[in-house]
Amino acid sequence: MGKARRDKLFILLCAVTALFLQTKLAWAIVNMDDLYFRQHEQGLSGAVNLNASQRSGNTESSNIALNSQLQWNQEHHINLLVFGLDYGESNDQRNLKKSFIHLRHVRHFSDNLDYEFFGQLEENEFTRLSYRWLLGTGIKLPFAAGDRHIAYFGFGGFHEVEKITPLADSSEDEISRTGRWNMYLLSRYKANSRVKFSNTLYFQPRMADTADQRVLLISLLSVKATDTISMQFSIEVSRDSQPPIGVKSTDSAIHTGFEFAF
Repeated sequence: MGKARRDKLFILLCAVTALFLQTKLAWAIVNMDDLYFRQHEQGLSGAVNLNASQRSGNTESSNIALNSQLQWNQEHHINLLVFGLDYGESNDQRNLKKSFIHLRHVRHFSDNLDYEFFGQLEENEFTRLSYRWLLGTGIKLPFAAGDRHIAYFGFGGFHEVEKITPLADSSEDEISRTGRWNMYLLSRYKANSRVKFSNTLYFQPRMADTADQRVLLISLLSVKATDTISMQFSIEVSRDSQPPIGVKSTDSAIHTGFEFAF
């Protein structure tokens, strides 16, 4: 069997597997893979990720997830803007509504050190999050830089303000202001020119009480179908050690979609 045919069969197998595993759960990913100075082209680039599903019969449900990314690369800095929106209904009842916008500036200091500055605004109706905004900074330290494998460690902190939607028997909003440490590890492996796989682990303990922790694990498989279209399959697990009353501490999601790069 020729190499071209094997590649086509592999892409087809990934697509069938992803469609089989697709669920109604989906949320946005801030893709950190491209924020690595040794492997990017200068100029303006972007991508749009789209995931949609529709079911009818005994269960009437629909879901759409949109994630767009705009990136401006220069010799010594990168500017990134990401916007995400997830919305879903089941039997005419809304069961998913969340959105976010993320801004990040990365300043290249040396081959072994980058500075990061970032801000984010988000909301999630079904975790009682009316809004959360945050501002932070940190450093990024690469420790693997091969042609196929890259990895780096990020460390910093941010200040966040959260407003929690009150329960039905309460009329008072819960607003908290706190600082959190922000640590992450990212590892990406390129199997070939079309297939790459990455894992990212975030750990965000509260500065004043390190027992209050938030953890997020993202595993992402990306398969290029053309120069501009890729199919993506991801698994996400998030945990909040001290969630609001009535909200589960752990969320997980398996979702698929297509990315259109430009």
